[in-house]
Amino acid sequence: MIEKVIIKNFRTIDNIELNFNNINSIVGPNNVGKTTILQAIDNVLGESPILSKFDINDFHSNDNDTITIEISLTKSILCRDLTSTKNYEKYHVEIKKFMFKINKDEQELDYTFSVYNEDDQEFYGTNKIRKKTNFIYIPSNRDLKQQMYIGRSYIWGKILTKLNNSTEIDEKTIDDFTKSMIASDKILESNTQYKKLKEKLLENIKENTKGLNDQIQISFKIFEPSEFFKNLNIYGDIKDDPKLSINKLGYGTQNLIAITLFQTYAEIFQNKFTIAIEEPESFLDPHTQRILFDNLKKLSNEHIQIIYTTHSTHFIEPEMGSKIIMLRRIDNTTRIVSIPNRESLDELCHSEIHKIYTHFNPERNELFFAKKILFVEGDSDKILFETLCKKHWGINLNENGISIIECGGKGGVSYFVGVCRLIGLDKYYAVWDKDKDLDEMKYLDYTFSIKKGFIMKPKLEDMLGITKSKEKKVEYAFKWASSDSAKQKLSILDPVKLFLNNAED
Repeated sequence: MIEKVIIKNFRTIDNIELNFNNINSIVGPNNVGKTTILQAIDNVLGESPILSKFDINDFHSNDNDTITIEISLTKSILCRDLTSTKNYEKYHVEIKKFMFKINKDEQELDYTFSVYNEDDQEFYGTNKIRKKTNFIYIPSNRDLKQQMYIGRSYIWGKILTKLNNSTEIDEKTIDDFTKSMIASDKILESNTQYKKLKEKLLENIKENTKGLNDQIQISFKIFEPSEFFKNLNIYGDIKDDPKLSINKLGYGTQNLIAITLFQTYAEIFQNKFTIAIEEPESFLDPHTQRILFDNLKKLSNEHIQIIYTTHSTHFIEPEMGSKIIMLRRIDNTTRIVSIPNRESLDELCHSEIHKIYTHFNPERNELFFAKKILFVEGDSDKILFETLCKKHWGINLNENGISIIECGGKGGVSYFVGVCRLIGLDKYYAVWDKDKDLDEMKYLDYTFSIKKGFIMKPKLEDMLGITKSKEKKVEYAFKWASSDSAKQKLSILDPVKLFLNNAED
């Protein structure tokens, strides 16, 4: 399994280092580099020829003619007859690290592939070593119809080939199976068009091969004994529509089946392996997303590693701690949101799981994906600022990747500010009422001191002249923010507007 990956000068990435656990969630806005990371790993450890996966446009910088991808494993793998780059002798070696470099010479590409043992001694890499890592990449384009092809490049073809090669079928079994196909042959022969096609084909072959030394004998078979499992297929039984081809099912179901095929292949035919999945949530409803997420968590262990990218708030849990890798695009390159203290974060996630459970939900999980976050106390604050952005400030929250998160009171605002500080997020701003003090005020005081917070004095309703009952507070906040009269008091909220409107904040 993979312990660490270093990528340099590849597509959106200038220089990045990632550390992996048994299960890992890579999150961030679109075009931030999530897919690039998975493809970089696949380019080195996947099955396709290495050089075919790169082109001249993959270099991040025109000033740097080398792409470097370095992958370290959690445990060494034994490789035989590796050639030393130092003395060209062959050795049996425990390999711990892969080093791959693509070099650009004008419009031509070449590469070097080296592997290293625990003592950092270098050896020439081979395709056979790559396969020993048991890495499986499941891209977002999971065309199930394509994946059901028999060829070895597709998952169903891989399964059938492995099954056929690993199974010894005795002569009696083949003979019994061949005899059982006689009835099927008779059914086909009863079809006039099939019979006409067969007779005409045999007649033409006989005529066209008269000049050959050896006459060719052609036969029609439903089943080929030498490839016992090659005709195996999968069908979906759905109420009122049995035996439906699975590539006719809904896209969500096809997505689940494709992922399940890769998962099963790894579980049955591999010992220890890593599965990298791009956007497992594709086409799935929220409930099914949560089921699949739970199953992936159960699947991950000391032998099975899961790495996935996601845009779904249902595919992360804050208690995952440092297993969540947050990416952002800064200065035109992919950066990891740096966690100040990973050990403290993971310890806190374990000890305060009950508090995490009560504070977080899919909507609040947006903080892991957003480019900017505005924390507010409650629903009335949230609808107020969302409406002001739409009606008066001309700020499109979705286009700018901004999430306004209600925190369930001032204590919640303080909690989420603390979360941002703990996990290294700094693109946040908080708004709260100055109506009472809390034990956690130190977070809010600090937030205000560094100009990342705005205090309503004494509270939002009074500042904006909203004096109606609490039961209708959300309704009145919306109506006030939608009205022309709100314009007269909007200057009070300029610090909030400045944060939301400033691309550099």
